[in-house]
Amino acid sequence: MHYKSTAGVLFSLGGWGGGNTNNQYFAIYGENERLELNHPHKKYSLVAFVQAGGKADRYLENLVIIKDEFHFTGKGYGFKDSLCCPTENIKVIFKLNERGLVEIPANKQINKD
Repeated sequence: MHYKSTAGVLFSLGGWGGGNTNNQYFAIYGENERLELNHPHKKYSLVAFVQAGGKADRYLENLVIIKDEFHFTGKGYGFKDSLCCPTENIKVIFKLNERGLVEIPANKQINKD
């Protein structure tokens, strides 16, 4: 596929069946480059999709894009945290490759600060 540009979207879905759970998802969409009038293809295509966080796991907040990596900061749950209120500062990196969005484990991350 060829794309003019890409867009990253972080969103939450919650309350399946009236419950109080929620999950965060991160998706990458590409704007198709080869658009012609009356061409049947959609303007945007889903490139990759991953569950990125959620209740009792972590909440991602801020995003910085560096080449094909997506660097998030957010909050994770400490040992004594209630489900409403994670308090631990975290960094999470996803990399876009031929397999989709893959999380880079914390022990493989290079500190770029």
